[in-house]
Amino acid sequence: MPYLSAIYLYPIKALDPVSVREAKILESGALDFDREFAMLDAGGKFINGKRNPKIHRLRAHTYPETGLVAFQSPDTDEMPVFHLEEQKGEAEAWLSKFFEQPVTLQQNAAGGFPDDRKANGPTLIGRETLKEVASWYEGLTEESTRLRFRANLELGGALPFWEDRLFADPGYVVRFTIGDVRVDGIQPCARCIVPTRDPFTGKPRRTSRDASASTARRPCPRSLPSRASTTTIASRSIRRSASRKPGSSLRWACA
Repeated sequence: MPYLSAIYLYPIKALDPVSVREAKILESGALDFDREFAMLDAGGKFINGKRNPKIHRLRAHTYPETGLVAFQSPDTDEMPVFHLEEQKGEAEAWLSKFFEQPVTLQQNAAGGFPDDRKANGPTLIGRETLKEVASWYEGLTEESTRLRFRANLELGGALPFWEDRLFADPGYVVRFTIGDVRVDGIQPCARCIVPTRDPFTGKPRRTSRDASASTARRPCPRSLPSRASTTTIASRSIRRSASRKPGSSLRWACA
C-alpha cells in the first residue's frame, strides 16, 4: 500500500531542500518553512533556476528551526553562516556578491512563495516515478532526479506514476488522507525548464528524448479514480482519518 516515505522543505525558494520527519500545515495549506524566503533581483523578480542558471552552483544548508543558513560557493572554501532574520543584510550582501547583482531576501511565514498561488499546497511524487524517469537517461540517478523535480512529499510502496490518480479533471478534486490529514488533490504540477538542468551545475542535458515528451507518450494508468474519490496513503504508523485541520502535521511513515 502506498505510504508517505519522505518530506522535503525548501526554506529558501530555488535553493537546496531539507529532509524532515514531520511538517506543520499552515492556515494557507502550505507547509511551514517551505519557500518561506525568496531571493529577489533589483526588478523585484524571483532569482531562480528559470532565470539564473548560476543558482545551481550555490549550496545552502538551512536549519529552519534555528533560522540559520550556511552558504557554500564553488569559488571559495568559506562557508559563511547567517541568521535569516537577524543578519538579513549580511546575507543579502553575500548573495549580491555571488550573483553579481543586487539581491534582497523577502519572507512570508504565512504561506511562502509558491509558483502557483491558487494551488499553493505541497507537491507530491512517487519514489518509483523518480527511479523510472532516471532510468530513461544514461548516468541520471534517483537523487539527481529528486533534486530536479523538487517535490515536497514522496510516496513509497507504489508503482511508477501511481500518483497520477491523485488528481482529476479541472474543477474536481481527488480526496485522500495522509495519516490524520485530509488532502485534496487539485491538479498536476506543470514543470519549468529546471528539471532539464543538472542540479549542481545548471548545464542542460543534451538528449533527443525529452522527459516531458516521454511522460506524455507513456500509457495512462488503467484504473483512475472517480471524481471526488478518496484514497488513503498509509503504512504501519499511519491510520486513516477524514480530518484536516490547520496546524496538524504530516509525519514521515518510515520506522
